[in-house]
Amino acid sequence: MKKYLALFFLFGFFGCNATGGTETGNPTDSVALAMASSVDVVSSSIGADANTLTALTLNSQSALRGSHDGGLESARSCDSDDDVETEIECAEDSHEASIVRNFGTGCSAAPGVTVTGEFFSSWSNMGTGACANSLSRPQLFDAVQGSGSRQIVSTGMIASNNCSSTPTTAVTRTFAGGTMRIRSCRRFDYSGHASSGGAESFQESLTINNENRIRLKTNGETLFDHTLSTPLPLVFTVSKLSGQILPRRSLRSGVVSVSHNIAGYTVTSTFSDLEYDYATCRCHPVSGDVDIEVTDTVTGETLGTGQISFTETTTGVCDSTTATYNGSAVSLTLGSCRGF
Repeated sequence: MKKYLALFFLFGFFGCNATGGTETGNPTDSVALAMASSVDVVSSSIGADANTLTALTLNSQSALRGSHDGGLESARSCDSDDDVETEIECAEDSHEASIVRNFGTGCSAAPGVTVTGEFFSSWSNMGTGACANSLSRPQLFDAVQGSGSRQIVSTGMIASNNCSSTPTTAVTRTFAGGTMRIRSCRRFDYSGHASSGGAESFQESLTINNENRIRLKTNGETLFDHTLSTPLPLVFTVSKLSGQILPRRSLRSGVVSVSHNIAGYTVTSTFSDLEYDYATCRCHPVSGDVDIEVTDTVTGETLGTGQISFTETTTGVCDSTTATYNGSAVSLTLGSCRGF
């Protein structure tokens, strides 16, 4: 199960299409990709718990679609601690933990996808019993019980524990179509833990400040340059029943903003009551809506609006959606869940 969760994080965290698409070309196509991106950045982030912090390989499906075949290969797998240099320190007395994974000269995140760089994770104010031993990852439902419990997930060392600045170092993913460089720091705050009869729940709040993603073509030309943030934190309710291994997450509220720095527009996605159920759909919401607004980055003028609705609960199809932009239906291709 530990490796199963590791694979979810491997193909999930920063596995968002939030930087998918190009900054030029058909505006509607670009907006559709950004709409899918906003969903995928949320879906990928929910895997960032203590049991899944085994890799940060930044698998962006939209950036990689059609780019897997003929890509670079690496002998080492990014999801294995045996193949990737990993340092774990879990201190029960100070209620702190840190995880550093160094991908070195490169490891394989997927067929044709090689990742280089380092991933940093730190916990503070964890609850009692979070550390099974000094070299183990914190146990999520124990860690979140501390007052002010917080987790930082970053592509670089951060001096403070609030992610107020963007790391100077990036994790780079190389594939047949080019490279993706991502500099990011994400903050997870936990509160409201409750338990009854073996069932447990807590609240998780995700804040992202100025995450930068740059996609380069094979000739070095910049395909896009995006800045991602959460004007309002993404607030989840996380719960599991007695004996349940994978928790269920409900996204109650939050806003994701994707600024297209070359094209000059911003896609803002407002989330409310999105339901995630790993038992039926591990990578996408099973129900709920997302409201979309596209604005001119300079003037703030509204360029268009749209909505995404998730329909798995009625169609039985994991990534089924209905989406509109400026009154017309648009087709969304969400990031797949490879490795399952």
